[in-house]
Amino acid sequence: MLVLQALVEGMVNASSQGRRVVTRPVLFVILSIFFISGAVYGGSTTSKIRYPDASPVRLRVNLGPEEIVLGSDAASTWGLLETMDMQISVLRQGGRYYFWLSGWFADDAARRAGRRFGASVRLSAQEIDTPIAALRASLQADPEARGYAIPAVRSAHTVPIDDDPGPTYLDEDIWTAGVWRNPETGDLLAVFHMEEYYAANVFVPWYGSIGVAVSRDGGATFDSRPFERRILTSPVRFSEGRRRFENGKPEFLGHVHPTIVPVTDDDGRKYLYLYSGYDGIGVVVARSRIDGSRTGMPGTWWKYRDGRWDEPGLGGLATRILGEDVGGGAMSASYNDYLGRYLLVFLYETGDEREGIYFMTSADGVTGWSEPLLLVRGPTSPGNRLWLNFPSMIGIGKSSTHETSRENWLFYMHGGPDGSRALARRRVSIQ
Repeated sequence: MLVLQALVEGMVNASSQGRRVVTRPVLFVILSIFFISGAVYGGSTTSKIRYPDASPVRLRVNLGPEEIVLGSDAASTWGLLETMDMQISVLRQGGRYYFWLSGWFADDAARRAGRRFGASVRLSAQEIDTPIAALRASLQADPEARGYAIPAVRSAHTVPIDDDPGPTYLDEDIWTAGVWRNPETGDLLAVFHMEEYYAANVFVPWYGSIGVAVSRDGGATFDSRPFERRILTSPVRFSEGRRRFENGKPEFLGHVHPTIVPVTDDDGRKYLYLYSGYDGIGVVVARSRIDGSRTGMPGTWWKYRDGRWDEPGLGGLATRILGEDVGGGAMSASYNDYLGRYLLVFLYETGDEREGIYFMTSADGVTGWSEPLLLVRGPTSPGNRLWLNFPSMIGIGKSSTHETSRENWLFYMHGGPDGSRALARRRVSIQ
Protein backbone atom coordinates (compact mmCIF):
# COMPACT_ATOMS: atom_id res chain seq x y z
CA MET A 1 0.00 0.00 0.00
CA LEU A 2 1.34 3.40 -0.98
CA VAL A 3 0.56 6.27 1.37
CA LEU A 4 0.81 9.76 -0.08
CA GLN A 5 1.16 12.53 2.48
CA ALA A 6 1.06 16.26 1.99
CA LEU A 7 0.89 19.07 4.51
CA VAL A 8 -1.95 21.40 3.67
CA GLU A 9 -2.75 24.62 5.50
CA GLY A 10 -5.88 26.74 5.70
CA MET A 11 -9.49 27.04 6.65
CA VAL A 12 -12.61 24.93 6.20
CA ASN A 13 -16.01 26.52 6.08
CA ALA A 14 -18.77 24.91 8.09
CA SER A 15 -22.48 25.50 8.10
CA SER A 16 -25.38 24.96 10.45
CA GLN A 17 -27.88 25.35 7.61
CA GLY A 18 -26.02 23.60 4.82
CA ARG A 19 -25.80 26.44 2.31
CA ARG A 20 -24.99 29.38 4.60
CA VAL A 21 -21.34 29.42 5.44
CA VAL A 22 -19.20 30.94 8.17
CA THR A 23 -15.45 30.59 8.34
CA ARG A 24 -13.92 28.78 11.29
CA PRO A 25 -10.37 27.51 11.89
CA VAL A 26 -9.68 23.80 11.91
CA LEU A 27 -6.77 21.77 13.21
CA PHE A 28 -3.62 21.23 11.16
CA VAL A 29 -3.77 17.72 9.74
CA ILE A 30 -2.17 15.52 7.12
CA LEU A 31 -3.67 14.62 3.78
CA SER A 32 -3.35 10.85 3.42
CA ILE A 33 -4.52 9.18 0.25
CA PHE A 34 -4.26 5.41 0.14
CA PHE A 35 -3.78 3.49 -3.08
CA ILE A 36 -4.34 -0.25 -2.89
CA SER A 37 -1.75 -2.43 -4.63
CA GLY A 38 -2.75 -3.16 -8.20
CA ALA A 39 -4.84 0.03 -8.52
CA VAL A 40 -2.00 2.56 -8.59
CA TYR A 41 -1.86 4.44 -11.88
CA GLY A 42 1.18 6.70 -11.63
CA GLY A 43 4.65 6.96 -10.23
CA SER A 44 4.95 10.45 -8.72
CA THR A 45 4.10 11.08 -5.08
CA THR A 46 3.10 14.72 -5.62
CA SER A 47 -0.33 14.88 -4.01
CA LYS A 48 -1.51 18.36 -4.98
CA ILE A 49 -0.99 21.16 -7.45
CA ARG A 50 0.01 24.56 -6.11
CA TYR A 51 -1.98 27.64 -7.03
CA PRO A 52 -0.51 30.90 -5.69
CA ASP A 53 -3.94 32.49 -5.17
CA ALA A 54 -5.82 29.37 -4.11
CA SER A 55 -7.42 28.96 -0.70
CA PRO A 56 -5.64 26.13 1.15
CA VAL A 57 -7.77 23.46 2.84
CA ARG A 58 -6.87 21.16 5.73
CA LEU A 59 -8.23 17.70 5.08
CA ARG A 60 -7.45 14.06 5.51
CA VAL A 61 -8.84 11.90 2.71
CA ASN A 62 -8.77 8.10 2.75
CA LEU A 63 -9.29 6.33 -0.56
CA GLY A 64 -10.44 2.71 -0.73
CA PRO A 65 -9.60 0.05 -3.31
CA GLU A 66 -10.89 0.15 -6.85
CA GLU A 67 -13.91 -2.06 -7.61
CA ILE A 68 -15.30 -2.70 -11.10
CA VAL A 69 -19.06 -2.09 -11.21
CA LEU A 70 -19.75 -2.79 -14.89
CA GLY A 71 -17.41 -4.02 -17.59
CA SER A 72 -17.68 -4.06 -21.36
CA ASP A 73 -19.34 -7.48 -21.34
CA ALA A 74 -22.26 -6.21 -19.27
CA ALA A 75 -22.51 -2.95 -21.21
CA SER A 76 -22.90 -4.74 -24.53
CA THR A 77 -26.22 -6.08 -23.23
CA TRP A 78 -27.67 -2.61 -23.69
CA GLY A 79 -26.03 -1.94 -27.04
CA LEU A 80 -23.08 0.03 -25.70
CA LEU A 81 -19.90 -0.08 -27.75
CA GLU A 82 -18.12 1.57 -24.82
CA THR A 83 -19.22 1.28 -21.21
CA MET A 84 -19.19 5.03 -20.61
CA ASP A 85 -18.25 8.21 -22.41
CA MET A 86 -19.51 10.74 -19.84
CA GLN A 87 -19.71 10.91 -16.05
CA ILE A 88 -22.71 9.08 -14.59
CA SER A 89 -25.64 10.81 -12.89
CA VAL A 90 -27.26 9.13 -9.90
CA LEU A 91 -30.63 10.02 -8.36
CA ARG A 92 -32.65 8.24 -5.71
CA GLN A 93 -36.39 8.07 -6.30
CA GLY A 94 -39.12 5.66 -5.28
CA GLY A 95 -36.78 3.71 -3.01
CA ARG A 96 -34.23 2.94 -5.77
CA TYR A 97 -31.06 4.55 -7.11
CA TYR A 98 -31.20 5.36 -10.81
CA PHE A 99 -28.04 5.63 -12.90
CA TRP A 100 -27.93 7.44 -16.25
CA LEU A 101 -25.09 5.92 -18.22
CA SER A 102 -23.98 7.52 -21.50
CA GLY A 103 -21.74 6.24 -24.23
CA TRP A 104 -21.43 5.21 -27.84
CA PHE A 105 -24.32 2.93 -28.83
CA ALA A 106 -25.22 0.84 -31.85
CA ASP A 107 -28.34 -1.26 -32.37
CA ASP A 108 -28.62 -3.88 -35.11
CA ALA A 109 -29.59 -1.35 -37.77
CA ALA A 110 -26.76 0.98 -36.84
CA ARG A 111 -24.24 -1.87 -36.88
CA ARG A 112 -25.32 -2.92 -40.36
CA ALA A 113 -24.87 0.64 -41.54
CA GLY A 114 -21.49 0.96 -39.83
CA ARG A 115 -22.86 3.73 -37.63
CA ARG A 116 -22.68 4.56 -33.96
CA PHE A 117 -24.37 7.29 -31.95
CA GLY A 118 -24.14 8.95 -28.57
CA ALA A 119 -27.07 8.13 -26.29
CA SER A 120 -27.95 7.21 -22.71
CA VAL A 121 -29.55 4.34 -20.87
CA ARG A 122 -31.15 4.33 -17.41
CA LEU A 123 -30.24 1.58 -14.93
CA SER A 124 -31.32 1.13 -11.33
CA ALA A 125 -30.27 -0.59 -8.11
CA GLN A 126 -31.87 -0.98 -4.71
CA GLU A 127 -28.78 0.34 -2.93
CA ILE A 128 -25.32 1.66 -3.82
CA ASP A 129 -23.63 1.36 -0.42
CA THR A 130 -23.51 -2.40 -0.74
CA PRO A 131 -20.86 -5.02 -1.62
CA ILE A 132 -19.75 -4.72 -5.20
CA ALA A 133 -21.14 -8.12 -6.25
CA ALA A 134 -24.61 -7.12 -5.06
CA LEU A 135 -24.49 -3.77 -6.83
CA ARG A 136 -23.25 -5.35 -10.05
CA ALA A 137 -25.94 -8.02 -9.99
CA SER A 138 -28.68 -5.47 -9.28
CA LEU A 139 -27.69 -3.23 -12.18
CA GLN A 140 -27.33 -6.10 -14.64
CA ALA A 141 -30.69 -7.57 -13.65
CA ASP A 142 -32.59 -4.30 -14.00
CA PRO A 143 -35.56 -5.09 -16.28
CA GLU A 144 -35.87 -1.43 -17.24
CA ALA A 145 -32.38 -1.25 -18.71
CA ARG A 146 -33.61 -1.82 -22.24
CA GLY A 147 -34.21 1.05 -24.59
CA TYR A 148 -32.79 4.53 -24.33
CA ALA A 149 -33.59 7.20 -21.79
CA ILE A 150 -32.80 9.86 -24.39
CA PRO A 151 -34.32 9.49 -27.86
CA ALA A 152 -31.37 8.64 -30.07
CA VAL A 153 -30.93 10.55 -33.32
CA ARG A 154 -28.97 8.37 -35.69
CA SER A 155 -29.40 9.95 -39.11
CA ALA A 156 -26.92 12.70 -39.89
CA HIS A 157 -28.29 15.59 -41.92
CA THR A 158 -27.30 19.01 -43.16
CA VAL A 159 -28.63 22.11 -41.39
CA PRO A 160 -27.51 25.71 -40.94
CA ILE A 161 -25.94 26.26 -37.49
CA ASP A 162 -25.23 29.98 -37.62
CA ASP A 163 -25.20 32.82 -40.13
CA ASP A 164 -22.36 31.37 -42.22
CA PRO A 165 -23.28 31.00 -45.88
CA GLY A 166 -24.30 27.50 -46.80
CA PRO A 167 -25.06 24.54 -44.54
CA THR A 168 -22.79 22.79 -42.09
CA TYR A 169 -22.83 19.14 -41.13
CA LEU A 170 -24.60 18.18 -37.92
CA ASP A 171 -24.34 14.74 -36.38
CA GLU A 172 -26.62 14.72 -33.37
CA ASP A 173 -24.70 12.87 -30.67
CA ILE A 174 -25.84 13.50 -27.10
CA TRP A 175 -24.67 12.33 -23.69
CA THR A 176 -26.52 12.82 -20.39
CA ALA A 177 -24.21 14.78 -18.09
CA GLY A 178 -26.47 15.72 -15.18
CA VAL A 179 -29.98 14.88 -13.92
CA TRP A 180 -31.70 16.99 -11.23
CA ARG A 181 -35.13 16.84 -9.62
CA ASN A 182 -36.92 20.19 -9.59
CA PRO A 183 -38.31 20.50 -6.04
CA GLU A 184 -41.00 22.92 -7.19
CA THR A 185 -42.48 20.71 -9.93
CA GLY A 186 -41.21 17.20 -9.21
CA ASP A 187 -40.01 16.93 -12.81
CA LEU A 188 -36.51 15.79 -13.72
CA LEU A 189 -34.30 18.15 -15.69
CA ALA A 190 -31.35 16.73 -17.62
CA VAL A 191 -28.46 18.62 -19.19
CA PHE A 192 -26.60 17.16 -22.13
CA HIS A 193 -23.17 17.36 -23.71
CA MET A 194 -23.73 17.56 -27.47
CA GLU A 195 -21.26 17.33 -30.33
CA GLU A 196 -21.57 18.68 -33.84
CA TYR A 197 -19.08 17.84 -36.56
CA TYR A 198 -17.89 19.42 -39.78
CA ALA A 199 -18.07 16.36 -42.02
CA ALA A 200 -19.59 12.88 -41.96
CA ASN A 201 -17.57 10.49 -39.80
CA VAL A 202 -14.93 13.16 -39.14
CA PHE A 203 -14.94 13.64 -35.38
CA VAL A 204 -12.12 16.21 -35.01
CA PRO A 205 -12.51 19.13 -34.84
CA TRP A 206 -15.93 19.42 -33.24
CA TYR A 207 -18.23 22.02 -31.73
CA GLY A 208 -19.83 21.54 -28.32
CA SER A 209 -23.03 22.96 -26.88
CA ILE A 210 -25.23 22.23 -23.87
CA GLY A 211 -28.90 21.28 -24.17
CA VAL A 212 -31.70 20.51 -21.74
CA ALA A 213 -34.81 18.32 -21.60
CA VAL A 214 -37.50 17.51 -19.03
CA SER A 215 -38.87 14.15 -17.88
CA ARG A 216 -42.20 13.56 -16.17
CA ASP A 217 -41.82 9.78 -15.86
CA GLY A 218 -38.81 9.56 -13.58
CA GLY A 219 -36.23 9.85 -16.33
CA ALA A 220 -37.32 6.88 -18.46
CA THR A 221 -37.96 9.33 -21.31
CA PHE A 222 -37.46 13.04 -21.89
CA ASP A 223 -39.82 15.34 -23.70
CA SER A 224 -37.68 16.83 -26.42
CA ARG A 225 -34.50 16.52 -28.43
CA PRO A 226 -31.91 18.58 -26.56
CA PHE A 227 -30.67 20.15 -29.80
CA GLU A 228 -33.99 21.98 -29.91
CA ARG A 229 -33.34 23.35 -26.42
CA ARG A 230 -29.79 24.63 -26.40
CA ILE A 231 -29.01 26.59 -23.25
CA LEU A 232 -25.26 27.33 -23.57
CA THR A 233 -23.46 28.16 -26.79
CA SER A 234 -20.21 29.94 -27.60
CA PRO A 235 -20.08 33.38 -29.21
CA VAL A 236 -17.56 31.93 -31.65
CA ARG A 237 -19.24 31.01 -34.93
CA PHE A 238 -19.45 27.35 -35.83
CA SER A 239 -17.24 27.59 -38.90
CA GLU A 240 -14.57 29.50 -36.96
CA GLY A 241 -13.75 26.33 -35.05
CA ARG A 242 -12.41 24.66 -38.16
CA ARG A 243 -10.22 27.62 -39.03
CA ARG A 244 -8.83 27.72 -35.48
CA PHE A 245 -8.17 23.99 -35.49
CA GLU A 246 -6.25 24.24 -38.74
CA ASN A 247 -4.10 26.93 -37.10
CA GLY A 248 -3.16 24.64 -34.20
CA LYS A 249 -5.88 25.66 -31.72
CA PRO A 250 -7.90 23.18 -29.57
CA GLU A 251 -9.78 20.37 -31.26
CA PHE A 252 -13.12 21.69 -30.00
CA LEU A 253 -14.93 24.96 -29.42
CA GLY A 254 -18.09 25.73 -27.51
CA HIS A 255 -19.32 24.44 -24.15
CA VAL A 256 -18.54 20.85 -23.16
CA HIS A 257 -18.73 18.36 -20.27
CA PRO A 258 -21.41 20.09 -18.16
CA THR A 259 -22.24 19.38 -14.52
CA ILE A 260 -25.00 20.97 -12.42
CA VAL A 261 -25.63 21.65 -8.73
CA PRO A 262 -28.35 23.61 -6.88
CA VAL A 263 -27.04 26.65 -4.98
CA THR A 264 -28.59 29.01 -2.42
CA ASP A 265 -26.88 32.40 -2.19
CA ASP A 266 -26.38 34.57 0.89
CA ASP A 267 -29.74 36.27 0.31
CA GLY A 268 -31.64 32.98 0.13
CA ARG A 269 -32.13 33.03 -3.65
CA LYS A 270 -31.98 29.60 -5.25
CA TYR A 271 -30.20 28.84 -8.50
CA LEU A 272 -29.04 25.95 -10.60
CA TYR A 273 -25.33 26.36 -11.38
CA LEU A 274 -23.84 24.73 -14.47
CA TYR A 275 -20.07 24.30 -14.88
CA SER A 276 -18.58 23.47 -18.26
CA GLY A 277 -15.42 23.55 -20.31
CA TYR A 278 -15.43 26.56 -22.62
CA ASP A 279 -13.72 27.20 -25.97
CA GLY A 280 -10.64 25.29 -24.84
CA ILE A 281 -9.68 27.97 -22.28
CA GLY A 282 -10.90 26.36 -19.03
CA VAL A 283 -13.89 25.97 -16.70
CA VAL A 284 -16.71 28.54 -16.63
CA VAL A 285 -20.03 28.74 -14.78
CA ALA A 286 -23.57 29.85 -15.65
CA ARG A 287 -26.74 29.91 -13.56
CA SER A 288 -30.51 29.74 -13.93
CA ARG A 289 -32.94 30.91 -11.24
CA ILE A 290 -34.96 28.05 -9.72
CA ASP A 291 -38.41 29.25 -10.72
CA GLY A 292 -40.95 26.49 -11.30
CA SER A 293 -41.17 25.00 -14.77
CA ARG A 294 -39.01 27.77 -16.27
CA THR A 295 -35.94 26.56 -14.37
CA GLY A 296 -33.11 25.67 -16.72
CA MET A 297 -34.96 26.50 -19.93
CA PRO A 298 -33.34 28.39 -22.83
CA GLY A 299 -33.10 32.10 -22.13
CA THR A 300 -32.94 31.68 -18.33
CA TRP A 301 -29.18 31.03 -18.15
CA TRP A 302 -26.61 33.77 -17.45
CA LYS A 303 -22.86 33.31 -17.60
CA TYR A 304 -20.43 34.63 -15.01
CA ARG A 305 -18.01 37.18 -16.45
CA ASP A 306 -15.72 39.59 -14.59
CA GLY A 307 -17.67 39.33 -11.33
CA ARG A 308 -21.13 39.73 -12.88
CA TRP A 309 -23.87 37.39 -14.10
CA ASP A 310 -24.85 39.43 -17.13
CA GLU A 311 -23.77 37.43 -20.19
CA PRO A 312 -26.53 35.37 -21.85
CA GLY A 313 -26.23 31.60 -21.98
CA LEU A 314 -26.76 31.63 -25.73
CA GLY A 315 -23.76 33.29 -27.33
CA GLY A 316 -22.46 35.15 -24.28
CA LEU A 317 -18.87 35.44 -23.09
CA ALA A 318 -17.58 33.96 -19.82
CA THR A 319 -14.66 34.23 -17.39
CA ARG A 320 -12.54 31.22 -16.46
CA ILE A 321 -13.05 30.48 -12.74
CA LEU A 322 -10.28 27.88 -12.23
CA GLY A 323 -6.61 27.74 -13.17
CA GLU A 324 -5.73 27.58 -16.83
CA ASP A 325 -4.38 24.04 -16.42
CA VAL A 326 -7.84 22.80 -15.40
CA GLY A 327 -8.92 22.57 -18.98
CA GLY A 328 -12.61 21.71 -18.77
CA GLY A 329 -12.63 17.94 -19.12
CA ALA A 330 -15.26 15.77 -17.44
CA MET A 331 -16.18 16.94 -13.92
CA SER A 332 -18.90 16.67 -11.28
CA ALA A 333 -20.18 19.37 -8.88
CA SER A 334 -21.85 18.84 -5.50
CA TYR A 335 -22.52 20.48 -2.17
CA ASN A 336 -20.61 18.81 0.66
CA ASP A 337 -22.53 19.17 3.91
CA TYR A 338 -19.60 17.93 6.00
CA LEU A 339 -17.29 20.68 4.73
CA GLY A 340 -20.00 23.31 4.26
CA ARG A 341 -18.55 23.99 0.81
CA TYR A 342 -19.20 23.27 -2.83
CA LEU A 343 -16.99 20.53 -4.21
CA LEU A 344 -15.83 19.99 -7.77
CA VAL A 345 -14.30 16.65 -8.82
CA PHE A 346 -12.39 17.06 -12.08
CA LEU A 347 -9.65 15.77 -14.36
CA TYR A 348 -6.22 17.34 -14.25
CA GLU A 349 -5.01 16.83 -17.84
CA THR A 350 -1.39 17.89 -18.18
CA GLY A 351 0.23 15.02 -20.06
CA ASP A 352 2.70 14.46 -17.22
CA GLU A 353 2.96 12.51 -13.96
CA ARG A 354 0.52 14.85 -12.19
CA GLU A 355 -2.47 13.70 -14.25
CA GLY A 356 -5.43 12.19 -12.45
CA ILE A 357 -8.73 12.85 -10.67
CA TYR A 358 -8.60 15.77 -8.22
CA PHE A 359 -11.08 17.87 -6.28
CA MET A 360 -11.38 21.52 -5.19
CA THR A 361 -13.81 23.28 -2.85
CA SER A 362 -15.34 26.76 -2.68
CA ALA A 363 -17.63 28.55 -0.23
CA ASP A 364 -19.82 30.07 -2.96
CA GLY A 365 -19.14 27.77 -5.92
CA VAL A 366 -17.51 30.54 -7.95
CA THR A 367 -14.60 32.16 -6.13
CA GLY A 368 -12.01 31.26 -3.48
CA TRP A 369 -11.35 27.75 -4.75
CA SER A 370 -9.05 25.61 -2.66
CA GLU A 371 -5.86 24.05 -3.94
CA PRO A 372 -6.55 20.91 -6.03
CA LEU A 373 -6.16 17.73 -3.99
CA LEU A 374 -5.43 14.35 -5.56
CA LEU A 375 -7.86 11.45 -5.41
CA VAL A 376 -6.62 8.99 -8.05
CA ARG A 377 -3.44 9.40 -10.08
CA GLY A 378 -3.22 8.22 -13.68
CA PRO A 379 -3.32 9.11 -17.37
CA THR A 380 -6.57 10.75 -18.48
CA SER A 381 -6.43 9.88 -22.19
CA PRO A 382 -6.37 6.50 -23.96
CA GLY A 383 -3.27 4.72 -25.17
CA ASN A 384 -1.42 1.50 -24.68
CA ARG A 385 -1.94 1.73 -20.92
CA LEU A 386 -4.49 1.94 -18.13
CA TRP A 387 -6.28 5.30 -17.99
CA LEU A 388 -9.21 6.99 -16.24
CA ASN A 389 -11.85 9.61 -16.97
CA PHE A 390 -15.41 10.84 -16.25
CA PRO A 391 -15.45 11.17 -12.43
CA SER A 392 -18.51 11.78 -10.25
CA MET A 393 -19.13 11.42 -6.54
CA ILE A 394 -22.18 10.80 -4.32
CA GLY A 395 -22.37 10.95 -0.55
CA ILE A 396 -23.36 7.71 1.18
CA GLY A 397 -26.97 8.07 2.25
CA LYS A 398 -27.48 11.03 -0.09
CA SER A 399 -30.04 11.26 -2.87
CA SER A 400 -27.97 12.37 -5.87
CA THR A 401 -24.56 13.10 -7.30
CA HIS A 402 -25.23 16.75 -6.41
CA GLU A 403 -24.72 15.85 -2.74
CA THR A 404 -21.53 14.70 -1.04
CA SER A 405 -20.59 14.30 2.62
CA ARG A 406 -17.97 12.78 4.89
CA GLU A 407 -18.35 9.28 3.40
CA ASN A 408 -18.75 9.00 -0.38
CA TRP A 409 -18.53 6.79 -3.43
CA LEU A 410 -16.34 8.01 -6.28
CA PHE A 411 -17.41 6.61 -9.67
CA TYR A 412 -15.25 6.92 -12.78
CA MET A 413 -14.34 5.27 -16.06
CA HIS A 414 -11.47 2.75 -15.92
CA GLY A 415 -9.96 2.28 -19.38
CA GLY A 416 -7.78 -0.65 -20.38
CA PRO A 417 -4.82 -0.80 -22.76
CA ASP A 418 -6.96 -2.90 -25.11
CA GLY A 419 -9.50 -0.10 -25.53
CA SER A 420 -12.02 -1.58 -23.09
CA ARG A 421 -13.86 0.62 -20.63
CA ALA A 422 -15.43 -0.17 -17.27
CA LEU A 423 -17.43 1.71 -14.65
CA ALA A 424 -15.36 1.64 -11.43
CA ARG A 425 -15.91 2.91 -7.92
CA ARG A 426 -13.84 3.73 -4.81
CA ARG A 427 -14.86 4.77 -1.34
CA VAL A 428 -13.71 8.27 -0.33
CA SER A 429 -13.64 9.28 3.33
CA ILE A 430 -13.08 12.96 4.20
CA GLN A 431 -11.88 13.79 7.71
